[in-house]
Amino acid sequence: MTSATDFRRTTFLSVLGKGDDVNKPATTPAEPDHAPAAVARLRRRALRLVIAGLVLFIAAWGMVGFVRYRDADLLKTESRTHGVVFAMIVSGKFESIGIEYYTDNGVRRLEFVDVDDAGAYHENDPVTVIYDPADPTRIRTEADPELPGLVRTVTVVSTFLTIILVLSGLIGTSRWRRRSAAARAEPWRAGTATLARSSAGKARTKLRVRFQTEEQDYRTTAPVMLPIPPALFDRDEVKVWINGTGDAVTVMFEYGPFLVAAKRT
Repeated sequence: MTSATDFRRTTFLSVLGKGDDVNKPATTPAEPDHAPAAVARLRRRALRLVIAGLVLFIAAWGMVGFVRYRDADLLKTESRTHGVVFAMIVSGKFESIGIEYYTDNGVRRLEFVDVDDAGAYHENDPVTVIYDPADPTRIRTEADPELPGLVRTVTVVSTFLTIILVLSGLIGTSRWRRRSAAARAEPWRAGTATLARSSAGKARTKLRVRFQTEEQDYRTTAPVMLPIPPALFDRDEVKVWINGTGDAVTVMFEYGPFLVAAKRT
């Protein structure tokens, strides 16, 4: 192995379930020399998840603030006129209506606005239009929602993704921060492990590791980002390296290689 980048499952995309490279054939023999750097990389990845979640949250609610600012600015113009509905459009969760109206200087306009329920409108229904005289394409009706449907959907989805990213990142940061110091300061003990599913749940794996002079039992921590590859459960023994003690153990698998967090049982 030449660097920590030879370890599998350390990229930002792998934690999102994309680009899992754990089953790719290794080009060089696995050795624990670069394992401390790989643990540090996992810690940095977790921190990036937190940052990505916060950036996404700020961007989504920044968009909400911008839309509300534009809407408040539009309402200040007080340019109102009568309009007529000429079309109703429903595309998935997004609904809009087409409005025909005339500006104060008599120019005919055909514009679309988002609505909560396009089915509540009918062709030739009258509506009151509020528009910007400097930009007649900016319109809304008195009955419009405060936020367009697309903005609300993006905000809800972004908030949901933020929760997932931040929680995953915080768990990962706590998990690998405790193991990072041990990875640098303590030796990596070579051994062979037999794997079994834990009764505590499919996400956890029990490992019985045989060293030169003793055997020890471990269990992977949960929740996990990615499960142990199924191919390892079909093997009688798997070569591993163990680092750390107690509740802060790191297991390096020769297969891959990749790292998992575990604790002594």
